[in-house]
Amino acid sequence: MDAKVTEVHKGLHDFAGHWKLEQKQWSAPNAKPATHHGTTEYTVILNGLAAVMNVDVPSSGFKGTGLLTYNMKEGHLDMAWIDTISDQGIVIMSGLAERAPASATIRAAHAHATQERSWTTVVRAESACLPRNALAAASHVNVARTAGAPAPESVSMRLVENKISDDHWILDFYVPGPEGEFLVQQNSFTRA
Repeated sequence: MDAKVTEVHKGLHDFAGHWKLEQKQWSAPNAKPATHHGTTEYTVILNGLAAVMNVDVPSSGFKGTGLLTYNMKEGHLDMAWIDTISDQGIVIMSGLAERAPASATIRAAHAHATQERSWTTVVRAESACLPRNALAAASHVNVARTAGAPAPESVSMRLVENKISDDHWILDFYVPGPEGEFLVQQNSFTRA
């Protein structure tokens, strides 16, 4: 029996195409971001059951590939991600289609923005897949180090996809910080 494409699968199709990418990375809350530019190619595959995302950021040397689908049996989105800076191989993310108003910050700049999906994963506390100083700002990492205990083995990460329009999306990456979540990276995609 063949798997059927659901409405959740079709939601993943909205991002199909070629994109210009502006990537901002913060090393700590309130720090000035490093900005890089690149491209993203997003292709729907397997008759609409999955998508492949390829990211190339020449200004930083970053390249990454993701495979995305909807897990019909478990009722959530799945993503497998691998890139040129991660030291932990393939990162597995779980996600939910959560169409809702985007965050107040994004809506301030883009009034009609909607949050389309949110993803969660866990990365090793000293992973190279985040800016070097970002994890130093994570609240539970600081607490463990201050107390003289070994650093935690992992840190949660949340990604939020915001659709500004058919031709503009913003992806925000959050990790725990001293005063709640901390925006560590923002990818702004404009259709090429």
